[in-house]
Amino acid sequence: GRKTMLLNARRLHGDEDEARLIVLVLDDVTERRRIANDLQDISRELERSNAELDHFAAVASHDLQEPLRMMTSYLDLLAVRYEAVFDERARGYMTQVTTSAQRLREMIQGILAYSRLGHEATDVEAIDSAIALHNALINLSVKITTTQATISEGVLPRVSANRQQLTQLFQNLVSNGIKFRCPLRSPMIHVAAQERATEWVFSVADNGVGINDGDFARVFQLFQRVHTDKSVRGCGIGLATCKKIVEHHKGRMWIQSKIDLGTTLFFTLPKSNL
Repeated sequence: GRKTMLLNARRLHGDEDEARLIVLVLDDVTERRRIANDLQDISRELERSNAELDHFAAVASHDLQEPLRMMTSYLDLLAVRYEAVFDERARGYMTQVTTSAQRLREMIQGILAYSRLGHEATDVEAIDSAIALHNALINLSVKITTTQATISEGVLPRVSANRQQLTQLFQNLVSNGIKFRCPLRSPMIHVAAQERATEWVFSVADNGVGINDGDFARVFQLFQRVHTDKSVRGCGIGLATCKKIVEHHKGRMWIQSKIDLGTTLFFTLPKSNL
């Protein structure tokens, strides 16, 4: 059958006679080449399939916003014009419907943001990660003040990253630490970074309610909520978005946690791009 061969040649070095000799090595790489081509085909198909799914999610989410906007507008009209004739049960129904509509809006916006990651033009530059964190804290200032949260930080490095995405990453992680705080104590969150040979390892540690060991993998999946407290708003997209941002920067993300003691989320950013 048809074969693919790899030819290598090297001149021997030595005395005058040996210097005229050349060693030739023929290696049959047919199977190796076939496997590489198959993997390349699979990779291209996965990229095409993922692109189609993200495009579908973006289009579907965008198209869903208009009927949702109309629905919430009529809900507002009902609340304004007919609240006087509603009894207590009807008001309860209206509250449930309004809350569900708001949660649906947040889910749609989260899906849109998630689907855009990695497909829009991404400007990666050398930036101070401390500035990205401070911008995130400015965005969260109302939530931090309301919950009396304490945010501390270690020495944070300059990294190669997209400025907006790194800010969003810090914002989601700090917001998560505040959201799942323990009711018995004020939230405390510490952001730090450690240098390794080829990467920076960031950590965002809180003193919140914690997560069970068995749920560590689920927290990074879309629409997965591992906490059963219904009073805590969320639709299970935040950490999935964080993981996608980190992977888009060629990094990794993982979690450590103990119930009633707190949670630490780790992510890495490579140093090779600096």
